[in-house]
Amino acid sequence: MKSIIIFICCTLSSALFTSCGNNAKITEKKVWVRGNCDMCKDRIETHVKRINGVKSATWNANNEELKVSFDSTLTNQDAIETICAKVGHATKTKISEGKAIDELPDCCRPEGK
Repeated sequence: MKSIIIFICCTLSSALFTSCGNNAKITEKKVWVRGNCDMCKDRIETHVKRINGVKSATWNANNEELKVSFDSTLTNQDAIETICAKVGHATKTKISEGKAIDELPDCCRPEGK
């Protein structure tokens, strides 16, 4: 009898978790993010990956392109670009200024700063 009750509980639990489903909507974007070197790459990728909902982020120094995959029910491109700008890396729609740029190593700063 005990094993039947355990079996029924396991079956119901499994059915419950399966029926809940996952409403995640994975979106992939390419975003231009200004940067120069491997330190920029580490900074950009690390901060973007910390955003809730971001599944992956890879920045390419050759074309300054961030490829990011994220759950659009949890975050969006604007939030991703905002965090890049906050750590000193401008995008086409967000600028970096002041303290964020001042705290970058010299090799990571935009020309003329």
